[in-house]
Order: sequence, then C-alpha cells, then structure tokens
Amino acid sequence: MNGHGELVKRYGPWALVTGAAHGLGRAFAELLAAAGFDLLLVDVDGEANETLADRLRARSGVEVRALVLDVGRAELAERAAELARDHDIGVLINNVGIGPVGPFLQLELDERLRTVDINCKATLVLTHVIGRRMVARGRGAIVIVSSGSALTGSPRVANYAATKGYGLNLAAALSDELGPSGVDVIALCPGLLRTRATELRPPKTDAAPLVTMHEPEPVARAALDALVAGRGPLVVPGALEKLSWHVLGRLAPRKLLLRMLGATMDKLYPDGGD
Repeated sequence: MNGHGELVKRYGPWALVTGAAHGLGRAFAELLAAAGFDLLLVDVDGEANETLADRLRARSGVEVRALVLDVGRAELAERAAELARDHDIGVLINNVGIGPVGPFLQLELDERLRTVDINCKATLVLTHVIGRRMVARGRGAIVIVSSGSALTGSPRVANYAATKGYGLNLAAALSDELGPSGVDVIALCPGLLRTRATELRPPKTDAAPLVTMHEPEPVARAALDALVAGRGPLVVPGALEKLSWHVLGRLAPRKLLLRMLGATMDKLYPDGGD
C-alpha cells in the first residue's frame, strides 16, 4: 500500500482513469493500483494502455481492463453507462485533456471545438453518468483535472484555460451538491506538467526561471492525499503555485496578471504555438 489504501474501503473497488496511458493519468493509475483498486484504463493509445495494464497486473495483482476509447466521440454516454453498470466504480479520475498553444484567432475552429468536447463534454458525461451510480450507492470520489490556468485565464491558451475553468467550477459546485450523499469531488489545478504533449513539444523553461516543470507522480499523489484528508474542493499542488495563487491571483489586478502570464507564455513558446 502507498498510504491511499483506505480509499478502497471508503469508495469501492474499481477506479476509472481517462487519459491513462501517459503522464498524469499513468501516475494516477500506478498510485491507485498500489492502493489496491481494480482499474478501468481509458485511452486512445491502445498499445501504451495495454502495456501499462500488463505492468500493473504484474506489480500490484489487481484486475485491470485497458479500454481504447476516444472520449470526444458521441457514444461516450452509452459506453460510460455500460462500465458503470458492470463495475462498482468508486473513484473517477477525469484526467484526459488537450490544449494546443497559440493566439486564439490563429488556431483552427475545429480543433478548438474538439478541445471543448474532450475537456468539457467528456467530463460532463462521465461525471453525470457515473456520479448518479455513486450517489445511488452512497459513496464515491470524483477528481476533475483542471489547470492552474483555470484560476485566472491565460493568453496563448485562452480556450484551454476556459475549458479547464468549466471543470474547476463544476467540481466546486458538485462538492457541495454531492457531498451529503457520500460522494467527494475535487478539482486538481496543477501548473506546468510533464505530459506527453510537453515531451513532444517542450516549453523553453530556461527562458522563464520562475516556471517549474512538475513531474506527474507528486501531482497525482496530492489529489489522492486530499481525498484521504477530506480537503477540497480545490487542490493546487506545488509551493510556488500555491504562493502565486494566494498572492498574485488574489491581490494583483487581473489586467496586470494577464499581461504577466502572456509574457511568460511567449517565453515558454517563442515560436508562437501550433
């Protein structure tokens, strides 16, 4: 066990993780398997997802199903209902997300709409379908992976930050609505994170010395620690991020803060984005 073993008894035997094959989703899957959860791993990368499933079965002895599923497609509600009917899902990790970088009007509309489908619609569908089953059972936990950019908005990732704001506010409201039914809901708001996207297109962090590239495992651990401790609904991992949110995010004028964020994004992505 990794300190999260009590979550299985509290919430139930199965955990569903979206975007499970890489980055933060993989970190959640590894921690949940170590805690004793059986796993439903959802990702579009079937090969990497099955490789992860094999490793977790061998390492932790849990049952793992690797599911190839694009959560941006219309049949998500039907598939989610099937999974909720056939498995006692105690923890839902809404992790999958996309967020191309670049000036808002220079990015193609179709890709912006797909960002909404994956970051907002999929979160809505899974939370609604599986959340109903959790309330009926009287227990469960839902983690919605938001972003530090959702706390203020951010130039160069305007649409991404807006979609992550949806998850942040949904989690905040549902923590109050569903809490009395035994379902805990938190929003996880990490800063810059080492993901598949940042590995394929690395930001120039040496040009922005105040920006830290976080590893996925401590961020996932912070969310599960918050569930253990009953903290929430907002989890901001990282000392610098907490300081930025409490000082700059609340005290600095929004116009100044956005100008600073835009300048930082320009340093991280000097080529202008996608």
